[in-house]
Amino acid sequence: MVDANLGGGVFKKRVARQGFEKSGSYRTILASNYNGMWVFIIGFAKNERDNIESQELIAIQGYAKFLMGLSKSEIDNLLENKELYEVKNETK
Repeated sequence: MVDANLGGGVFKKRVARQGFEKSGSYRTILASNYNGMWVFIIGFAKNERDNIESQELIAIQGYAKFLMGLSKSEIDNLLENKELYEVKNETK
C-alpha cells in the first residue's frame, strides 16, 4: 500500500515514527514493477524536508527504470557484491 504513485515505477510511502505526530514521520521513495520487487531508494524525516525536487524525481525514475530492467542474475550479482542489500520480512 503506497501513498502516491510518482510515475515511472516510483512511489512515495509515509512511515509513522512512534510517539510523533505526522510532522515527525518519515517519507520513503520506492521503486517497483509490481512483480514482487520493491527497492528502497531514499528516506527522510518530514520535518527535515517537504519532498523531493523535480530534478531528483527525474533521476530517481531513471534509476528505477534501470533497476527494474535488471535480470535475476544481475540482481544476484549486485547482492553478492553488496551493491544492493535485501531486506526480508521475517515475522514469527
